Amino acid sequence: MTPPGFADPVPGDGYVWWYLDVLDPATGQALVAIFLLGNVFSPRYARARRRGVADPLDFCAVNVALYGPVSAWAMTEHPPTQVERTPEVLRLGASSLSWDGPTLVARLDERTAPLPGRIVGEVRLTPQAPFHVHHTLDAEGLHRWWPRAPVATAEVHLTRPAVSFSGLAYHDMNQGAGPLERSFRAWDWARASDGHHTEITYDVERLDGSVGQYAVRFGADGQAQARHPAVVTPLPRGRWGVAGRCRADAPVAQRARLEDTPFYTRSWLEGPRGTACTSPSAWRASIGGGCGSCCPSACGVASDGSDRPPLLGPRRGRHLRRRHRAPGAPPPTGARPAPHAAGPPLRWRRAWPAGPAVSIRAAQVQGPLRVGLSVADAEDAALPALHAAAAALTADGIATTVRVVDPGDAPNRKAAQLQVWLADADAHEALVCVDSDVDLSGFPLDSLVAPLHDPACGATWAPPAEHGGETPGDRASVAFLGASLHAFTLLATLDPAGLVGKVFAVRARAMRVAGGFDGLEACLGEDMEIARRLRVAGYATAACFAPVRAWPTGRSRAAVARRFARWLGVIRAQRPGLLLTYPLLFSATTLLVPLGLLAGGPAGLAASGVALTARLAVAVAGRRFNGLPGGLGKALRDVVEGERLTWSAWLRALASRDVEWRGRRLRIGPGGRLEVVQSGGRA
Repeated sequence: MTPPGFADPVPGDGYVWWYLDVLDPATGQALVAIFLLGNVFSPRYARARRRGVADPLDFCAVNVALYGPVSAWAMTEHPPTQVERTPEVLRLGASSLSWDGPTLVARLDERTAPLPGRIVGEVRLTPQAPFHVHHTLDAEGLHRWWPRAPVATAEVHLTRPAVSFSGLAYHDMNQGAGPLERSFRAWDWARASDGHHTEITYDVERLDGSVGQYAVRFGADGQAQARHPAVVTPLPRGRWGVAGRCRADAPVAQRARLEDTPFYTRSWLEGPRGTACTSPSAWRASIGGGCGSCCPSACGVASDGSDRPPLLGPRRGRHLRRRHRAPGAPPPTGARPAPHAAGPPLRWRRAWPAGPAVSIRAAQVQGPLRVGLSVADAEDAALPALHAAAAALTADGIATTVRVVDPGDAPNRKAAQLQVWLADADAHEALVCVDSDVDLSGFPLDSLVAPLHDPACGATWAPPAEHGGETPGDRASVAFLGASLHAFTLLATLDPAGLVGKVFAVRARAMRVAGGFDGLEACLGEDMEIARRLRVAGYATAACFAPVRAWPTGRSRAAVARRFARWLGVIRAQRPGLLLTYPLLFSATTLLVPLGLLAGGPAGLAASGVALTARLAVAVAGRRFNGLPGGLGKALRDVVEGERLTWSAWLRALASRDVEWRGRRLRIGPGGRLEVVQSGGRA
C-alpha cells in the first residue's frame, strides 16, 4: 500500500498528518513541524464529530515548535479557503509542504502564540534511505502509520526568528479513516537516532483492551529489523494530567519537559547507552507527542550506543483516559523495569522515623543500592527508629548503615553529615541525599539519578511537595510551598539549573572536584552553594520533574514563619535589592486587590477581580502539580494562608539579619555564612 498523497481524499471524521523534526546535536537546537488535514488536536473538530460526520478539510492546521537556544511555538488552524492540495504540493495558509526530488521541503510562515510573532523560513529534509513499509494499528484497518524517512538529515533556514542549523532528522505520516478516540484508549510513539540507525516504538492500547506493540530498527542502508525492548519506565504526569511511559531496553529519565499542553507533552529523556551499559555515558532524546482527542503519551526506545545524542519523538494526548475507558476494561498499567546493573550505585543519606526511612523499599529504583541513615546526636530520639528501619531494610537485602555524626558547634548539621557520607562514597557512585520528612514511596529514584550518567551533569534534584499537616502551621507551610509561586514544582520549570536540597543526587567524583561539602557546616542555604560550586567547576545541574512528597508535622505558625524568613535572609545577604522587590512577584495579590477596591469604579473592580483570579489559578495549578486534592475552596484557603505567610516571613527578614535556628541565635552574613550572635552582638 502506498502512502496517501497530498491530494488524496480524506474520509469523514478522519485525518492525515505529515510529521518532521530536526535536531542539531551540537547546540541542542530543534524544530518540529506537523501539517494536519483533520486536526486531531482541535477541540472544534472533536465537537463537530459529536454532532455528526465532520469534514476533516474544515479543520486543517500547521503546528511548528522551536526548542533550544531559540524557542517559539505556533499552532494555526486554517479555513478551507486557505487549503490548497495538488499531487505536488500541500498548502495550508502561507505554509506549504512539497517534494523536490528526494527532498521534502517545508516552507513555513506561521504566527506564534501566546506571544505574537512569526516563524518564517524553510526546512529541507533528505532521507538517507527511503522506506515504503506501513503498519496497521487497529484490527479494523482504519489507522495506519508510514515511517517514510526514519533516517534522514535536514537543513533549517529561518528568517523569523533568525536561526539556521542542520542535523539529524525524521519524517513519517499517519492516516486514519475515523477518530482516534473510537479505536484507541491510548497510544505511544517514540524514536531514538544516531544518524546511522533509528529505533522506533509505536504502542497502542485499543478500546477492546487489546494491545499492539511495534518496535523497528531502521538503518541508513535501507534495512529494517524488528526489535523487542521490554523495559517500561513511567514518566511524570504533565501539568494537565497527561501521563506517559517509555518502552526501551533500559530505564530512562525525563531530563526536561519541553512542552506541556492539555493534548500532548514533549520532553527530553535520558538513559544509559544500550542494555548492558556500565559506563556513565548517556543518550539524549526529545519527546514530542499529541492527539487532541485520543490520549497520547510519552514513550521511548533504546539508543544503539552512539555518543551522538539521538532525537526521540513520541506523541501522546489526553482526555480519553478518563472519559472513554471501555466497559470492564482494566486501566492501563506500565510494567516495572527489570533489574539491571547500569548506572551509578545509589546511596541514601538519612531519613527518620522508621516509616519514611523504609519507604525506600517502595521507591522505583534498580541496580546496586546502599543506604545510610544518620543523626547528629547520640541522644536523638529518632535513633531507635533508625536502627529499626536499618533492620527492616537489611532483612530485605539492602545494605544499611546507621551513623551518629557529631557536627560539633557547626550550625548546619546536615552539611556535616553530607561530608561524612561523601568521604565514604566511591568515585563512581552517586550520593542521593534525602531529608527526614520525605516519603519515597513510588518516587522514581531511577529518573532522579539517570542524568548523572552524563559526565557533564554533577547533580540532580526533585521538587518537594508538602502533603498533609497536623497543625495550622503545617497547613500554612503546605499552602506556601504547594499553592503559590513558591511551589518548587513551578519554580523547577523556571530554573531547572538551580538546586533544592530536600531530595538531590550528586556524582561523588564531581562533588569532590567542586570542593566537596567543606565549609558548608557554617552556611545557611547549602543547596544553593552546592549548585554554585558545581557550576564553577564546570558541571551542570538538572531537575527531575517528578515531585517528591514530604510530610510536615507539629509545626506552629511562628516556627514556619521563622523557617521561611531564614530562606529570605539568605536572599537579603546575597542580593538585598531583590529582597526589597520580593512581594511584587510573590505576593502582589495582597497589594493589587485592595488597591483596585480603593480605586473603585469598573476598572478598579476589574483589576481586583483579575488579580484574585490569577492568584487562584496559581493555587489550583500548584495543588494539581503537587498531587494535592483540588477544589476552589481549598485553593482560596491556600491563597489566604500563603499570602499571610509570605508577608510575615518577608517582614521578619527585612527587620533583622538575625535568625533563630536549632535553638541558637545566628546572623546571616555574605554568601549565607552563619555567625553566632550573643546578647551584645557577635560571638
